[in-house]
Amino acid sequence: RLVQDSCILGLCPFGWESGAMGGSEDCADDCESSSWYDLEWWTKETWDDSCSSQPSKRQRQETWNQDEHWDKSGSWFTCDSWSYSADWETSASWSMSQRGEDGGNDVESGEWEVLGKPRHQLAAVRFIVLTADPPVPEGSRKDAATVQGAVASTGTVALPTGPERLRVVGAGEAFGDWDTHLGLDLFWEGTQWESTLINVLPDTDIAFCLLHIQDAEDLLGIHPYEAQERRRFAWEPSVTLRSPTAGNVLEVTLALSQSGSPRSVATLPRSDCVIQTREDLSRRLKQHREGSQRNYVFDGPNNVTIDFCLYLPPGFSQSRMLWPLLVFLHAMHSRLDGDVNLFFESEAPPQLLLGTPFGKEQCPELLRSSFVVLSPQCPRDPQAAQGSGVWFRRDWYGEASFAAEVVDDLASLIEMMTAHPRMDCGFVALTGTSMGGMGCLEFASRRPGLIKACAPVAAHYEFGLDGLVERLTQDQELPLWFFHAFEDTLCPFETVSELVEKLRKHSRAEVRFTDYHDTWSYTGHCADRVSYQVASRSEGQLALGNELFAWILEQRQ
Repeated sequence: RLVQDSCILGLCPFGWESGAMGGSEDCADDCESSSWYDLEWWTKETWDDSCSSQPSKRQRQETWNQDEHWDKSGSWFTCDSWSYSADWETSASWSMSQRGEDGGNDVESGEWEVLGKPRHQLAAVRFIVLTADPPVPEGSRKDAATVQGAVASTGTVALPTGPERLRVVGAGEAFGDWDTHLGLDLFWEGTQWESTLINVLPDTDIAFCLLHIQDAEDLLGIHPYEAQERRRFAWEPSVTLRSPTAGNVLEVTLALSQSGSPRSVATLPRSDCVIQTREDLSRRLKQHREGSQRNYVFDGPNNVTIDFCLYLPPGFSQSRMLWPLLVFLHAMHSRLDGDVNLFFESEAPPQLLLGTPFGKEQCPELLRSSFVVLSPQCPRDPQAAQGSGVWFRRDWYGEASFAAEVVDDLASLIEMMTAHPRMDCGFVALTGTSMGGMGCLEFASRRPGLIKACAPVAAHYEFGLDGLVERLTQDQELPLWFFHAFEDTLCPFETVSELVEKLRKHSRAEVRFTDYHDTWSYTGHCADRVSYQVASRSEGQLALGNELFAWILEQRQ
């Protein structure tokens, strides 16, 4: 996201007309008259002091910077409205539904309908979507066949490997206010699409629909701006249902490309749909297909809810070995259930472990065969714009205070995982990229002795290096392997280099540092392919995935 506080990218306001969408004819004029849409304003060197929502220093450092080679004339920074009569629509539009008079997102702490409320005061919705032929644009039948895959002899449908995925959008905060970029993605579970739990207000009408998203075939190889511009959408019929009472979950089963009426609707207690105890986890793992990933919800003891993806390697239940746990912390804005999706738009472990052609080519064999991989989603923060969270911090663009309850509840989930009889209770490894790299350092320093190997990738830290070094070295011997590019403009190289130097002076364990020149990305921040992947994709690029996961396993000895 280029502008985190000042705008939301997506659809213009509209109303439903006989199950179709109606566009705003005034949207383009509104955008042209708003100077804050100018991309040139969003550079590190130039800021419009007249704007009432000028970002903080931290936000400026982490905002996408203008690429000198990027042609603005071809970007998605336009507000051309389009005809909704076609099945597929482009995303080259701005959403006005949540911005204030100056274009800023005026939602502040305490103004959210759902976010920040205790979960016992909320209801939830969970979607199950049965497969059928999806709507596709003219001339794209081949893509549809690729997405649907072949039906195996077991009766399960092959993992979608094409450009399409499913998202649910709808009215209200929980569903993104019909904004295509703020909806919630579903995950392919082998035979059907499923969502995580979506918290909603109890006993309230909820209007929603399924949204087909077709991305570019070369999604991982193109500029993020271009990926957004080339994204297209197709809409299923809208549905309105009544949410259940607080503490309950409405489980909605839908079928694609059929009528707007759900196949079935059931109300379940929340406790049946989440993991709270070791018994809950054991029951889920017995149903988890080995060699695959599934999404779950953990309700922690400190009222923190953590959505997480779990990968079980082949032979998990039959092997005599005890399995090590690898925890992966994602970067800022990445999500399991939303835009910048970890399964579609990242180059990190959740994408590599999917079994797609890209994953088969780039996933290290040790990652696929030797680890249980836990990928939690950063809890959202009601004090942040759009509610996006930052690992173990509240109010990131303000005071950025430490969120101890998130550390405690993630530790509870990890300890619950390692207590399983098939797990090595004495070994947990931790890695993460960018914000996730910062999260690695924070978590490992706050829970001394829990993490046995740590690999921060393109990390940053700005809350006192001396205190961090003391926590990482005083009461533990933690092996660390850092990866960072000299050219990184989002998380400066100098900070990590200084941190490594301090750690080497005080740590009793090995501190590795792989520094390199990033010649393939415009921010120098594309480090996942160096640390996690096995084959070079650019001239001069390192690919150390095999070495990293072999090194992690060496720390078990």
